[in-house]
Amino acid sequence: IFPIKYWSGCAVQLYILMNNLKLHPLYYEGFYRLGCTICPSLSEWERSLLRSITQH
Repeated sequence: IFPIKYWSGCAVQLYILMNNLKLHPLYYEGFYRLGCTICPSLSEWERSLLRSITQH
């Protein structure tokens, strides 16, 4: 069962805000989703963010 599978991004963000949920720190670094680092759908922007974060 995936209760939020069909929610829009806006609905997810509203739920997070309304319920005062904490986000993973990588969201504050510019990521909009989290998953494995070798994901074939990882965008070049996410790859560059990942490289810059792991170099620090």
